[in-house]
Amino acid sequence: FFNDRDANFAAYENGEIYFMGEIPLAKRAEYKKEATVTDLLSTHTYYFNTENKLFSDSRVRQALSLAIDRNAIAELVVFAKPATGIIPTGVFENAKHKDFRQVGGELISPTANVAEAKSLLSSAGVSGGSFTISVRGSDETAVAIAEYCKTQWDALGFNVKIDKLGKTEKKAEEENVSSCYVDDLYTAYVERDFDVIAIDAQTLSTDAFTTLAAFAKAFSGQGIDLENQNYDAVPHKTGFDDADYNALIEEIFAETDDAVRAEKLHKAEEMLVEKMPVMPIITNQNAFLASDLLSGIKYSWFGTPIFNRLKMKNYN
Repeated sequence: FFNDRDANFAAYENGEIYFMGEIPLAKRAEYKKEATVTDLLSTHTYYFNTENKLFSDSRVRQALSLAIDRNAIAELVVFAKPATGIIPTGVFENAKHKDFRQVGGELISPTANVAEAKSLLSSAGVSGGSFTISVRGSDETAVAIAEYCKTQWDALGFNVKIDKLGKTEKKAEEENVSSCYVDDLYTAYVERDFDVIAIDAQTLSTDAFTTLAAFAKAFSGQGIDLENQNYDAVPHKTGFDDADYNALIEEIFAETDDAVRAEKLHKAEEMLVEKMPVMPIITNQNAFLASDLLSGIKYSWFGTPIFNRLKMKNYN
């Protein structure tokens, strides 16, 4: 019951549940005005495996991005906004707390430009190819976005498949020890076993450096390569490793002037959008429904609900 999205929602509508933190996709338009909506510091993003020959040319990655209409996807998801950069709204420009996204403006158009996409593919000498989008099968939003992108990319001449990943049971070798389940999408990400993979990229800080630095080899957080008996840093999970970008992030890391640092962070984001190892699609929003019996629900800076002051009418 508690893993059944539709059963949960039916229970909410029947007054058996007082708070719904996940509204089924089919019900979102109906409850749009009733829901409480907050912006999340999270972006639904497609990671390209740049070691895949098809995605080794940034022009192909840019073409795939240009072919999708982010406004249409945001409308499909209902509780979302089109992503216009790597960094979402809510991240600070500097100590003066201006919004980084507002200052940087739109680096990615929320509307599609299919003609430009086709031109880029032509200049890259690519007329098609086959690849798979890996998504979490239980995430109906991710599946709906993948189906939309598949339609647009198939129209460009590609043959796109969607792999809806679930969980694999890992049985215990010893008696009287419970089995566990492995998240197949997470496994695919860790092992870089994907062509394109859907990730809800969480912005972990109100400083843009935290997000942008991860695409520089020395700051990727992926450790060092001991398999080949060397101490070289391992690049970002996409395989993206650009010398100019690496050098720029090193500069930003050492920069002590806030204004200069902010300027360079915007330059880094622009460079990353141009290279596009990852393709931001929508910035996620949190939408929930609460019974009139509940009050005192607050929200964190990251858009998630806080219940430590929650009250319920006639609780006793």
